[in-house]
Amino acid sequence: MLFLNRELTWWAIGSLCFAIASVSSAAGAGGGPILLSVLILVLNLSLDVSSVISPVLITCSMFSVFLTNIKLKHPEDRLQPCINWGLTLFALPVMLIGSTFGVILNQISPSWFINLVLILFLVWGTYKTFFKGVKRYKAETEQLKARIFVTNTIYGRPHIPAKLFLKLVSMWMVLIVVSILKNVFPKCSSLWWLLQVLFWPIIALVYCYYGYLHLQEQVVADLDMSPSKAFGILFTVFFLSALSALCGLGGGSALAVLFSAVFELHPRVMSATCATMVFFSASATTIQFAFLNAVEWDIAIPFMVVMTISAFLGLKAVDYFVKKTHRSSIIVFIVVVMLLVSLVLLSYTGIKHTLSVYNETHELPLFNMDDLC
Repeated sequence: MLFLNRELTWWAIGSLCFAIASVSSAAGAGGGPILLSVLILVLNLSLDVSSVISPVLITCSMFSVFLTNIKLKHPEDRLQPCINWGLTLFALPVMLIGSTFGVILNQISPSWFINLVLILFLVWGTYKTFFKGVKRYKAETEQLKARIFVTNTIYGRPHIPAKLFLKLVSMWMVLIVVSILKNVFPKCSSLWWLLQVLFWPIIALVYCYYGYLHLQEQVVADLDMSPSKAFGILFTVFFLSALSALCGLGGGSALAVLFSAVFELHPRVMSATCATMVFFSASATTIQFAFLNAVEWDIAIPFMVVMTISAFLGLKAVDYFVKKTHRSSIIVFIVVVMLLVSLVLLSYTGIKHTLSVYNETHELPLFNMDDLC
């Protein structure tokens, strides 16, 4: 534990949760890797307890962000909502499939391999996102010099596609049922594998298809959704989600890099869409843990309140800054900061764990399928 005084430790963790939620709310990422590291290093919780509390706190912060974003319009197209609902339904199922595959790889992979992939992924993501942020910042500077002010007014009552929203909610409910059933069936049993590799992927791809149809119907879309482009997006989402899950990262980190650096969505649309996807996935995990009675509520509840309030305040502060300065690139740079902090914290904890394993066994383990079951 970094602090000897227990009361001081709780104040420190509360302050850190406030800072994490304030920053991650603007980026649209949950901040799970940072939060997990803080719970372990500062509050001295075990990895198992921290892994349960982290999605609960992320659900609270992203719920606050979701309620804010659902009322907003697209900053450059007043006919569209700030949340890209079609992209959410299109990409979220594939993200969850990729995450499932990545978790399986994480369980059979040695720690040294996970750390190596983690460092390479975060370095690549930070590099790509930073230079996309610089590119947008320069474009904004040229617009300001030419006195071309792109409206960043996002307040109003956007049209929310009711049918699409209901499909998203129904997918979320299916996800909860599947998550609970995975813990009911014996691990690695026939029913468990059937659920993992057949039933859930088929259901997810059906919802993905509905999202694709909606994106094609949009009058003004953020992405070119030709069949070849759509397949490329799906593959990229699957690959980055699997990679982030392999490294122990949340899906929000992969989505933030994907939407801002690879597909170059408007930063505010990227933030709102990522936050929505993180909220639905984290809340399903939270309900699963609550059903299994695995949450330490006495520890979680105080920080849940802090995360909810700080996420709302952080998002409002960034929106105010963007409105006053016409520089939405600040959101991209916030993603960069989060990736850098994740790189430092997770590299430290990962390398420390790898060295402890090496000191005990005097060898670096290889892949082992037995670790999965």
